[in-house]
Amino acid sequence: MMIETLSQQRVRLAHDLVSSRLGRDEATVYGRLCHRFPMMVMQGGLITATLFIDSKSTGKDARAKAHQAILSDLARVLGLGDADVVGTLTRQQDALTLMAWTHEVLHTWAMMRRFAVSILKVESGGEDDGEAV
Repeated sequence: MMIETLSQQRVRLAHDLVSSRLGRDEATVYGRLCHRFPMMVMQGGLITATLFIDSKSTGKDARAKAHQAILSDLARVLGLGDADVVGTLTRQQDALTLMAWTHEVLHTWAMMRRFAVSILKVESGGEDDGEAV
């Protein structure tokens, strides 16, 4: 049995999450969100960024699907499985846990950004389709 470092686990998870979007309608919007989500977390905090993504996740178009995918991936990164990530974050009162989750999200999303470029071919600051993410 091979023992993986935390960095290796993050890389594997990020690769699996991003590559699962390859070829889907929402891949381009998802790739842009992979670039923007860490900045949203750093500027407004993990809860605020998550609430913003959640507010954009209603509907069945590619944009809504991309936001739903980010929420699903966030739950996987935080080890919440299929749990309601928005509900879990807003009910969480422990500041240390929120700090640890923020740290984990930022480190994993750094790799997701790289895979968005190499797998999905979505560059940072790429062309937007005229709508806000």
